[in-house]
Amino acid sequence: MKSYGESNVKKNRRFSCICAVSDQITLEILVNMGKYFGNLAKINGIVFFRLSPYEQKTFKGIISEGVPNTIRRIQGNIFRIAPFFMFSYLLVSWANEKNHALSRKNPKDYENDT
Repeated sequence: MKSYGESNVKKNRRFSCICAVSDQITLEILVNMGKYFGNLAKINGIVFFRLSPYEQKTFKGIISEGVPNTIRRIQGNIFRIAPFFMFSYLLVSWANEKNHALSRKNPKDYENDT
């Protein structure tokens, strides 16, 4: 029966043999695979600020700040957007009425039919 230490030694020997036999690219991949996600590559000149998901308040201010902000933004843009919607609605309703009128048969053409 093998102890815990012996199995780790065999694994480490196997890893070192793979590293010794393989070329430089495979060695770099094996070295990078030991790192945890988010630190796989070395990036210079870029700073990341992270906040733990356990420290975030997901829906903080959605009612107290979000709803008034939405209303304010709608009021600020209503006069830019409303004329286009009104014009489009009037144009489509006129086109539908005109299409309906043109697709009807003229009753005067059939007055003399029995």
